[in-house]
Amino acid sequence: MNRLTDSALALVDFQHCQLCGQERETVLLTLWQQCDEHDKPEDRFLLTCRDGPCERRISDHPRLYIEIGVQNGAPGRWRLICDDCDHRVGFGCRHPDLRANGGAGLTVKHSGPTGFVCGTFGCRQIRPTAYQCTGKRVKGEGA
Repeated sequence: MNRLTDSALALVDFQHCQLCGQERETVLLTLWQQCDEHDKPEDRFLLTCRDGPCERRISDHPRLYIEIGVQNGAPGRWRLICDDCDHRVGFGCRHPDLRANGGAGLTVKHSGPTGFVCGTFGCRQIRPTAYQCTGKRVKGEGA
């Protein structure tokens, strides 16, 4: 079964759809995590237009894609703070202090509610929004 990430455009920033290349505001784009043929999440991500033909390509695709809200994510995937960071490479973070990279750890500040919302759609976890990272270095501002 093919993967949309195999034919997607390279990630430029968090304002461009990887399927059509259109520039959009961050809130008009959706981040998806791709799953394997057994619906197990893979470490592959795709940023697409929230509506129109690109959204239909995701919903009509036989492979499962899990929506990652703007407030969710991980280092390199927090769209509100990582987009212009010099340490972001694709959907990952190469900061030397990140624990995943062997460092002592970074502090990421969050704000907002946390909990669960349940209804006819099932239950969804509400997570606080990441808004600041101690390791952020804006591209072009030096070390």
